[in-house]
Amino acid sequence: MHEEEKAVHQRHHSLVLEETVIARLDQIYNTRAHGDKTMDLTNYILLACERNMLSNKFGLDIFYTAFVEAAQTAPVETGHNQESDRRVLVRDNFFLSLTQLAKAIYSERARDENIGAFEIMFAEML
Repeated sequence: MHEEEKAVHQRHHSLVLEETVIARLDQIYNTRAHGDKTMDLTNYILLACERNMLSNKFGLDIFYTAFVEAAQTAPVETGHNQESDRRVLVRDNFFLSLTQLAKAIYSERARDENIGAFEIMFAEML
């Protein structure tokens, strides 16, 4: 992929967040992140349970998929623990997983209410 294509791809998947929102998401991330600032699948699912995000309509499979897709996009030196061969999320990829979840879970409601899916999910997470 050329540099120009990478920039377009990054802009397509980026979301501009206010500093207060980033600070709150950092707090949420740090509640389940390990000492090395990574989050494994178990803690990711526990976070989803704590925030009442799981439901009959949106079960573990959607959270597993968001985790795996975000972990796969992490750089090898930070997003993949070489010693234990486990996939983990780093902070930025955690944010990516949340935007993917928001699109999957809240896109229909966002369309009906004419508001962003991430904003709806963020409000419900708090």
